[in-house]
Amino acid sequence: MLAGISTEWYTLFEMGRERAMTEGAVEAVARALRLSTTERDYVRNLTQPMPPPKPLMQLPPALELGLKTDITKMLVVYDRWLNPVRWNVVGELLLSLGTYDPSKRNALWQFFCAPETRELYVEWEHFAALFLGLFRHSLGRDPGNDEAQRLLGILKASADFRKMWDLNEVWSLADEARSSMHNVYHLHTHRLGEVRGYTIGLAIPGMAGGHVRLGTPADETGRRMLEDAAARLGIE
Repeated sequence: MLAGISTEWYTLFEMGRERAMTEGAVEAVARALRLSTTERDYVRNLTQPMPPPKPLMQLPPALELGLKTDITKMLVVYDRWLNPVRWNVVGELLLSLGTYDPSKRNALWQFFCAPETRELYVEWEHFAALFLGLFRHSLGRDPGNDEAQRLLGILKASADFRKMWDLNEVWSLADEARSSMHNVYHLHTHRLGEVRGYTIGLAIPGMAGGHVRLGTPADETGRRMLEDAAARLGIE
């Protein structure tokens, strides 16, 4: 009734019948369910999944230079399935990504299958939900993707993953910016102890759903600590 469509048509909609998945029906159902902009986009993608174009292989020069030279903030580049593909020296100091086998660097694998990640992220639940929501958002465009489905098969062995997955939450980078970009988060690192800072994910044009996660210290003490530690570790 709220959507203004018949019970029969809504039944076909829920069954995923193509003839019922019209733009008008999607908008009507989204309006009736009071979906957010991100949730509405996700439903629209599910009705007409379209894998993003092949990503560009080169990063923007500004980001490329930052990865090589910046020792005051964390930079980690993720693909659309949340595999870290590049990171700077501060990213290595904080997350120790280089110590993991490449098959175990995926952010979701780390959150749900690596116990040490719970010790690293004080606000583990927030970041686990955020990354899971970003993954679901990407999955809406390409639900049959082999890589994504293989990862899901592995993650379903985790009870925590199954519990969060069943919440059906979907996130976008814009959601993160609106809701939590002013929050101070904490990392308990083996190399530096506790680090307090801000973080935000920024979309990378042309990377087909990839983003760069930027982390900055919350105070001058943290900035100097990262800068000194990064200088000792050296920059390639």
